[in-house]
Amino acid sequence: MGGTANTPAEAATTSMRYKVETKNQSYTAATSGGYTTGDRTSSILVTTNISLDGGTINNFVDGAINHTNADGFYWSGGQNPSGWYVQFDFLSSKVISESKLYTYADGDVHGTWRWQATDDTSGSWTNIGNTFILQGASAGSTSHGVSTQLNGNTTAYRYYRLLGVSGSTMNNYFKEIEFKTAATPASGKVTRIHGTSLAWK
Repeated sequence: MGGTANTPAEAATTSMRYKVETKNQSYTAATSGGYTTGDRTSSILVTTNISLDGGTINNFVDGAINHTNADGFYWSGGQNPSGWYVQFDFLSSKVISESKLYTYADGDVHGTWRWQATDDTSGSWTNIGNTFILQGASAGSTSHGVSTQLNGNTTAYRYYRLLGVSGSTMNNYFKEIEFKTAATPASGKVTRIHGTSLAWK
């Protein structure tokens, strides 16, 4: 008995076509933030317009916490620090949120100062926080104090500086300064995937 076999219906099939686009930009790894210690003379360039009586300004970030000309510095006493500055070049923009200052532990007062920051030293500087008394650690202390004037800073800058405002200086050693950086997320190459549905029977 003759006949014709039935042909099953063709199943519907769906596929996806993708286009991948990668934006060309450098990748920066995430950082955890916190204090960096040790010798940072290669990563923080320190300059000043102050005539020092002992030591060199680079000793401020050399990692050695000693009150000697080899590891610290000091300026003249009895001077009005208005217009004096100590500038820190971090080589790239960073969010600095705190500083720790090591001094000779005798409580010396060096007048009123403030923090400023910029990405262009030929332009204007931004004030960060309020003015404060720059003072040595109290006698018998661990010889350092934490400066919280930078706590409100949420902007990344390359250059930060301590700027003298008024008052009178004394002439004891500044040993070291350490900076706390804010944590930053990773950034860099961005990949976008675009999909198109293709259906046929």
